Amino acid sequence: MRELNLNEIEEVNGGIVPIIGFGIALASHVGVGGAATTLTAHFLSGAGLALATYGLAEFLSDK
Repeated sequence: MRELNLNEIEEVNGGIVPIIGFGIALASHVGVGGAATTLTAHFLSGAGLALATYGLAEFLSDK
């Protein structure tokens, strides 16, 4: 085994976790929106979806 250099670390940083997080947030927001829930639950679900979307966009952007 060998240590990764800086370029290799940047290539693998993040993995697939942001994509999975976005999928979970989207599914939970759709599930909350269809049920008779409180307004607070709907807004919290939307905030989670917004954060997951931001994380996914940051992950996919070329820096």
